[in-house]
Amino acid sequence: MIRILNNISKIILDYQELKDRLEFDEGFKIQLMLKDLSSNLFFLQEHLTNERERYYNHLKVNIKDNMAVSRAEVLAKADVPEYDKLKQIVRRANSCFEAMRSNQSFIKEDLKHK
Repeated sequence: MIRILNNISKIILDYQELKDRLEFDEGFKIQLMLKDLSSNLFFLQEHLTNERERYYNHLKVNIKDNMAVSRAEVLAKADVPEYDKLKQIVRRANSCFEAMRSNQSFIKEDLKHK
């Protein structure tokens, strides 16, 4: 999982370093970045699913012990903090993915008008 997270960070940093005024060759770079980012997100989803299962298993055990649901949720979050962290990382990486797609569309439209 660490390798996947490092790959995602590198892709986003490479995207951030692109010039403000993007040209066609940067559009090609963005296309490659999107490919890499989407495949890394796919594999990260497997880890997120595993953490989700751990979280809900903790929640279920706590509720079976006649614990209040709100208390069970607090304990499950404390026992499986990776679940919330991964959700946030995936959400933010998806936002970057969408921004990259928008930028790529802008480049395509810009090229049509040249």
